[in-house]
Parts: sequence; C-alpha cells; structure tokens
Amino acid sequence: MSARFTVRLDEDLMRLLRERAERNNTSLTQVINDVIRVGLRTKPKRKRFVQKTYDMGKPLVDLTHLNTLLDEWDTEEFIRKMSQGQ
Repeated sequence: MSARFTVRLDEDLMRLLRERAERNNTSLTQVINDVIRVGLRTKPKRKRFVQKTYDMGKPLVDLTHLNTLLDEWDTEEFIRKMSQGQ
C-alpha cells in the first residue's frame, strides 16, 4: 500500500535524487523511497567522548581530611556572609 502526498524538497536535493534515478535507471519515486528507508535504518554515529585529564602535581592539602577542610571553608564563608548581612 502506498500513500500520495506533497513534499517540498530543496533544489539541491531534488537534483541529486533525479541524478540517482537517472544513473540507476529507475523512477524518482523509487529513489526517494529507497533513500528514506536507508536513512531510517541507519543509526546516527556519535563521536566517542573522551575526557581530557591533566597531571596537576602533588596536592597542596592533605586529601585524607578533605571533608574537614571543606567544612572549615563552608563555615568561614557562612561567617563572612553573616557579618556582611547577606
């Protein structure tokens, strides 16, 4: 079963479709159907994401007590904001 409808195609696409139909000695309708089928079956290729990393050298703080350091910074920031009335 087929359906008939109107689709507006860009001129460059229409030219390419007509060229393919002529080259393959087939109808424009068949070329359009084939191209759409291939396009719908093909999964888009995604470029694999690779996270860039850099050696930052030896840490300047003891990371074994990082939670304590973060708590101290949060406390200091809280006190600073309260003293400024924020």
